[in-house]
Amino acid sequence: MKKEKEKVVATASALFCHSGIRSITVEDIMKNCSMSKRTFYEYFNSKDQLVDFIIEQWTAKSARYLSLNRYVSVNAISEMSNFFRITENILRRIKPIFFHELRKYYAGNWKKLDQFRDDALIPFLVQNIDRGHKEEIYRSNIDRDLIGEIHFTCLQIILEDIWMPGVNPERVYREMNMIFLHGLVNIKGMKLMDERRDDD
Repeated sequence: MKKEKEKVVATASALFCHSGIRSITVEDIMKNCSMSKRTFYEYFNSKDQLVDFIIEQWTAKSARYLSLNRYVSVNAISEMSNFFRITENILRRIKPIFFHELRKYYAGNWKKLDQFRDDALIPFLVQNIDRGHKEEIYRSNIDRDLIGEIHFTCLQIILEDIWMPGVNPERVYREMNMIFLHGLVNIKGMKLMDERRDDD
C-alpha cells in the first residue's frame, strides 16, 4: 500500500473512531492529512468505499493476530489475557458513536463484523477453552459454545454503550474479562493466574 494511502486510511480511522463516521467529511480527512481532496479520489471513489476498506483491513489484521497469539502464548490463560489486552486497547481508541453509526448507516459493514465474530472470534474462544482443557487449567464442565456467545454478546453491548451509559467501556470490559477468566480456570489455573499477577 502506498504511503499516501496508508496515511489517508490511518487518519480516517482515527477520526471515525473518535467522532463517528457521519460527521467526518472527505475534506476533514484530507485536511488532517495535509493533502488535497483530489489525492483522496486517486485511492477511493467515496467515503463509503473507504469505510469498506477500513473494516476489511481491521478484520484481516485481527484474524492474523488471533492466529499469531496462539503460538506466542505459553498457555491458554496467557492467550486469553493477551486477547483481552488487545481488545481493551481497541476500546480505548473507539467511541461508542462509531459502532452506533456503523450499525445504523453501514449495515453491510456491520454484517461483516458480525460474520467475523461468528467465523473468527467465537472459534478462537472455543479453541482456547479446548486448549485450557488439554493443559488441565480450565474447568472441565464449561459449555464452550454458550460461553462464547455470552462473552461476545456482552462485548457488543459494551461497544455500543447500551448498558451503563457514561461509564468507561474499557473499565467495564476489563472487569468483565477478569470475572470471565476466573470463571474458566480450575484450581491449577488459578495458581497460574496468581503467579502471573506476582510476576507483573
